[in-house]
Amino acid sequence: MALSINSPSPFGGEAFTYFIIGEVHENRYHGHATIVAYGFINADARQALANYVTTNVTIDAQNWVKDAPISQIYTLLKAAPQFSNATDV
Repeated sequence: MALSINSPSPFGGEAFTYFIIGEVHENRYHGHATIVAYGFINADARQALANYVTTNVTIDAQNWVKDAPISQIYTLLKAAPQFSNATDV
């Protein structure tokens, strides 16, 4: 699974267009989670293990599901403003 969205590079040059979920940090005490998405220039860059940029998205306790499956985490990520225009790839 991955998401496609055009995100300008913070370094100039090509935009990052291919995002995967790289890390999920659950805060079990407060019930929320932070999703760390890894952004690559494209799918080929991901397959080549190229460097990536990170985007952190916090999912509040009202929306987070403890031990959510990866498909549900992608759904929650797409509901965040940073990824609201993303499409599945």
